[in-house]
Amino acid sequence: MYQDDESFVSQSGDSCEGSLPNSSTQMSEEIVKRILFMPICHLLMTSTVALALLVPTSLSSLADAGHSSHHNSQQQVPETPLAVKLETTTDGPLVPGETVTVTLTLSHVDDNSPMTLDDLREVHTEKIHLLIVDPSLRDYHHEHPIPTGKPGEYQFSFTPNTTHDYRIWIDITPVDGNQQYAIADLEGSASCAAPCVRETVNTSATVAGYTFDLSFDVDSLTTSDGATGSIRVRDEEGRDVTTLEPILGAFAHLVGYEGNYTGIAHIHPLGEEPSSLDEHSGPELKFFMRPKTAGYLKLFAQVKIDGQILFVPFDLDILQNQTMSHGLGHR
Repeated sequence: MYQDDESFVSQSGDSCEGSLPNSSTQMSEEIVKRILFMPICHLLMTSTVALALLVPTSLSSLADAGHSSHHNSQQQVPETPLAVKLETTTDGPLVPGETVTVTLTLSHVDDNSPMTLDDLREVHTEKIHLLIVDPSLRDYHHEHPIPTGKPGEYQFSFTPNTTHDYRIWIDITPVDGNQQYAIADLEGSASCAAPCVRETVNTSATVAGYTFDLSFDVDSLTTSDGATGSIRVRDEEGRDVTTLEPILGAFAHLVGYEGNYTGIAHIHPLGEEPSSLDEHSGPELKFFMRPKTAGYLKLFAQVKIDGQILFVPFDLDILQNQTMSHGLGHR
């Protein structure tokens, strides 16, 4: 989870630009118009009941050409419907600072049969990755649910730090299919006050005494044009950190969220992944990204140093490539 030095708890009930659409139909239309940000563009919009949505998959991802992970490589996949249906429940209301348990029910779209772990491929040491954030894009969590014993049912717990709704992106890869995302929303007690998302630019962050500096090999990030990013890590004395530890089969996990609260990408560093827990990396983590939508982008880097898992926030501005035609997915 990431939090900054200001209170997450909003005392206002005002809605914000990043608030949720009023219906599944409005949400689906927004996704169709603006989602071109996922590595594999399959989505499921739901609060407690699933609604399948087919989105073109012939689009290049935010993260292209890295190591062998399917998260990093650009793929051209057949246009097939989403294979999973999702339902969610909680054991109580979302309260800032209090742990809540969430139950997920996964089933196959075609026959409603339970989707078990045997139906899923392991990617980066887990078969289900949950990427969770509130509409302000400030309280981020990366969780992994466990089976309850009932086929197709899984549970996880997390501690929200805001009164806001939370959106869960479930990242899975069926054994007989491609990587897919299913989306579910958990209802909070109050909306975040406008402006919900602080659309600033910040390429340096200090977390737990470590300084993380983000740079790119281009002057400006633009849609369509790819760019190689680099995160350099230093300790409190300004010394390079070369003790980055493996976490979930990689030396870092980078998750980017569009400011419109619809687009997401899960990226991993370039180069060879660790083959054992004894390996280390640093001081630089390089990755490749190709944004598909202009505007604000929140990027979280998840790393592990001295046994401590850290979530490092960055804020980027993606410019529109003027040579591109304005169409689906562009503001």
